[in-house]
Amino acid sequence: MAHFFSATLATTALAGIAVLANAPEHEPIRAPEFQAEALIEDSKTWVFKNRQNDASCLVTKTRQISRATSLIEFEPKCASVYPETDSVKVWQADGDGVIRLADEAGNTLKEFRRNGTDFTFSSDRLRLAPRS
Repeated sequence: MAHFFSATLATTALAGIAVLANAPEHEPIRAPEFQAEALIEDSKTWVFKNRQNDASCLVTKTRQISRATSLIEFEPKCASVYPETDSVKVWQADGDGVIRLADEAGNTLKEFRRNGTDFTFSSDRLRLAPRS
């Protein structure tokens, strides 16, 4: 009788292996990756600063025009610290880690590129980062 049970167990195990071997493959379950685009989209207030971090001001997205475009306002002191911000009115972000600050007509005045794995964006001498 013991031989009968071990033969039945072996047959069942082999049948189970055959079923698993012929089962369709499934994608492994993965945790969603953090997307830089989500941070860019969700963060409403950003810090505009020079590379030395000795002069900064806040820029706030005030109204979303489209998924990638928002109207923005700089805090009043920005114009005296960074005169180039005076005509900036529009925030444009693309999916490639580039943020463009533009005038009302949509002309790019400043372009920032994402730095590696952090969420700081740089241009020639300026940085843009989400307010923490």
